[in-house]
Amino acid sequence: MLLVVSLAFVLAAGAALGQGDSFRDLLDKAKAGDAAAQVAVAKKYDNGDGVPENTDQAAFWFRKAADQGNADAQNSLGVAYRLGRGVEKDPKEAMKWFLLAARQKNPSSLFNIGAAYYNGDGVAINDELAYGWFYLAKEAGSAPAVEALSHMGKEISYEEREGAEVAVAAMLLKGDQIGRQPQLAMEIYERLSESGSAVAKVRIARAYMSGAGGVVDESKAEK
Repeated sequence: MLLVVSLAFVLAAGAALGQGDSFRDLLDKAKAGDAAAQVAVAKKYDNGDGVPENTDQAAFWFRKAADQGNADAQNSLGVAYRLGRGVEKDPKEAMKWFLLAARQKNPSSLFNIGAAYYNGDGVAINDELAYGWFYLAKEAGSAPAVEALSHMGKEISYEEREGAEVAVAAMLLKGDQIGRQPQLAMEIYERLSESGSAVAKVRIARAYMSGAGGVVDESKAEK
């Protein structure tokens, strides 16, 4: 089953912008360098909201805000590259922008990375990585990720799901691609350990010994 990026979901993510401003006011702010206004202008062009739909202009303003580090814009620019809206379709370039937004825990980008690994868009198909990124998206509040995990739970084995979650916890401890989140990593290890995962027990023991999880606790490591 193909899990595609939902453009409507991506564009709905984040707070509503510029509700009290006219388009001209928003455009003036965008031209002055206001990242939030740039995103608002881009979304209006992308949706044809009060202005003629213009995906080229949408991509232009998404890029302006994305270059300033706006996670919503980075994710939306990734979607533009994924779908070829206003830019030449380029799944690998899409992944670059999704990963930048993911470092800011943007739920939509986390989901979109999972979908990329599930579908093989710009990366090789990898069910464990897909499941792992969907898991992170769910933790960040993505509703589509909950559905995706439920779907994948019927497709892959318990061992594969366990391996994916162990890999996610390791990634969170090291800060690979998404930034360090030791508390969430330890929570994952704890839950898997209680379920009997030998790998998770070894990993959590090492984390307690080294302090990688945020605290050194030799008694817990020995246990």
